[in-house]
Amino acid sequence: MARLTEARGEAAIRRVNQRRAVTVSADVAQGESNAEEILASLSPLVRELEDQHPGVRIRFGGNKHEAAKSLGSLRRDFFIALGLVYFLLAGLFKSYVQPLIVLTAVPFGLIGAVAGHLLMGYPLTLLSVIGLVALTGIVVNDSLILVDFVNREIASGTPPRESVVAAGVRRLRPIMLTSLTTILGLAPLMTETSFQARFLIPLAISITFGLAFATLLTLIVVPSSYLILLDIRAMLRRLWHGPPTPEAATPADAV
Repeated sequence: MARLTEARGEAAIRRVNQRRAVTVSADVAQGESNAEEILASLSPLVRELEDQHPGVRIRFGGNKHEAAKSLGSLRRDFFIALGLVYFLLAGLFKSYVQPLIVLTAVPFGLIGAVAGHLLMGYPLTLLSVIGLVALTGIVVNDSLILVDFVNREIASGTPPRESVVAAGVRRLRPIMLTSLTTILGLAPLMTETSFQARFLIPLAISITFGLAFATLLTLIVVPSSYLILLDIRAMLRRLWHGPPTPEAATPADAV
């Protein structure tokens, strides 16, 4: 009536979204490579397997899945940090526009961080993004020093153009020293070769290269942006109220 045969079978059948699923686990050999490099090399093979077997879908889990979730929350945290910095500066300067001048350093910091990863040969990782979030509060320090100094000079009666030039000359040393202390403090971490410290190197690269690039451009972009803002204000004032009389002209009107 029947023939009995023994064969291997699964102890449990696991399903995900009502589809049968099999979990394959692996770990990285210590000191040999890192998970990001291995996943990058596996991606072409995974696509090839899915093309050969249309009914099969392969998804990465574990650290890859957790990193993707963390990146999503870090994007939100990045914009929250930008908003908090903006409102803090708006209260300090009593202006809605001047904080935007200070925040012009943030895009340059991001560009410098990405360029640093390319230069050092490291991929962007979760810790790289954490460094980018931290960078939003670090790179604005130099811009804050410049804008605050210009505001104080203008308040004391110095013409705007002379105030901007004085800020660039007299605040150059504090700005460079502030940035160099951070950069030199993180430089040894970037050259560390031990396996235990390797996962922190992308964080150091983001902050070091982002801060260095933003500092150099801050000394050019922030003063220029400040003068452009004063020019726009003067132009709008003339369009709205007409040309000012010599007796009523203010230093801002003379820009």
